[in-house]
Amino acid sequence: MEKRGKIKIKYLELPLLPENEKEILNEYAKAITEKTRVIMLTHISNVNGFIVPIKKITALARGKNIDTIVDSAHALGHIPFSIPELDADFVGMNLHKWIGNPIGAGVLYVNRKRVNEMQPLFGDTKQAENNILKLAHFGTIPFAVHLTIPTSLKFHQQLGTQRITERLHHLKNVWISELQNHNGVEIVTPARLSCGIASFKIKNKPVPETVQQLMKEFKIFTVARDIGKEKCIRVTPSVYTLENDVKEFILAIKKISNS
Repeated sequence: MEKRGKIKIKYLELPLLPENEKEILNEYAKAITEKTRVIMLTHISNVNGFIVPIKKITALARGKNIDTIVDSAHALGHIPFSIPELDADFVGMNLHKWIGNPIGAGVLYVNRKRVNEMQPLFGDTKQAENNILKLAHFGTIPFAVHLTIPTSLKFHQQLGTQRITERLHHLKNVWISELQNHNGVEIVTPARLSCGIASFKIKNKPVPETVQQLMKEFKIFTVARDIGKEKCIRVTPSVYTLENDVKEFILAIKKISNS
């Protein structure tokens, strides 16, 4: 749309290690102008796991008649939240990250008052203009994937989101607390403002090289992510990750950083 001259995108550079949520809120407040029409928000950063204070930003936007679109792909099943409390106009989520469903199923929320404004991707005229199902016509859907949704949700509910959150928080804190003061390692995630996802860098060592070494020598899977012009290594344990596995990761990082 920007290439077609319809909109102008303004990118926001947020602090990498904010002290608190207010610091982030202030950055959004400063970036808003009278031309701002919509704010696109990432609920949980897929780079360093930072949890964005969505509710406070959407409240700020609503007071200025600005629409909000929230990408909650890494939030659903990872941290407790509800759609009403986000108070966003549009929210997108998927079920394969933290709900555990196979790839191919997602969730779209549109504020009921806004459905009438939305245009279908295909020319489906069978649904009423105020019915969100008018946005769901994509031809043949992956039935096998959809059939797994009830089982995935049931398993997630048996565990409980709060217990999952506490478990992931604990596993992250195990390795961050051990490595944050280790010479040669730089943590690039605010521990208090994140949950299971966190990232780091080994000083004076290329990120891709570290990722390859972790997999090849220690059979530990991590991923490289971009932070501005630099890179970092994202670590993402899950509920099935053992604390001893995390301790093996800590030993691996100490060995690599000291080599």
